Amino acid sequence: MKYVIFHFNTGGFNAHENSIIEVAAIIEDTKNKLNFDSIPKYRVLIYNEIYKGNPLALHLNSNLLKEVAESIKNKSNSIVTLDMLALNLYSWLSKHIDTYIDDHNYMLDFNSFGKSYSNDGVALLNKKNKLLINVGGKNFGVLQHKFLQIIPNINDYLSFNHRFLDPSILFFNKEDESLPNTEECKKRANINSENNISSLHECWDVIEMLRTKLNY
Repeated sequence: MKYVIFHFNTGGFNAHENSIIEVAAIIEDTKNKLNFDSIPKYRVLIYNEIYKGNPLALHLNSNLLKEVAESIKNKSNSIVTLDMLALNLYSWLSKHIDTYIDDHNYMLDFNSFGKSYSNDGVALLNKKNKLLINVGGKNFGVLQHKFLQIIPNINDYLSFNHRFLDPSILFFNKEDESLPNTEECKKRANINSENNISSLHECWDVIEMLRTKLNY
């Protein structure tokens, strides 16, 4: 099975009021485990005319905002507008995942219907079909999923499996009063990575947790 782990950096927890600043994702294939350097990775900064958020969240993401400014100055292709994010994300995902779902919920193989291509060879979306992906991440249901849903036109391109992969339930002990946080999950999985190295490393930590607990 292939699944995608997402990590968002934002101006706060309210998806309808706070800006997306950065999106990171890693595709894991349970039948073909790769190391961090080789595994398919995605990271973009999001250009906003105005970044909305609470002071603490914006302060914590101050280095990202500086990177945004540098990317704009250097005309980097690592930054996209929110309106282009859905297509940009889809173009990356479609290079690694080939399962589609049509409007009647039939599973379709990538080669089972006609494809058209842009000039750079990226498969363009047949509007009657969406890319079906298994998704997850720490606190995915209450954070990442909400921000994914406010991306313009995202539901024209992607269909998310309604069953999310969140490692916290896998590391729950009967003595716990609540689900363990990320650091406790990492501790129980014997993962010793440093905190907040990057958003991609945040995604990688989740994959390592799932690999450890599910033993695949």
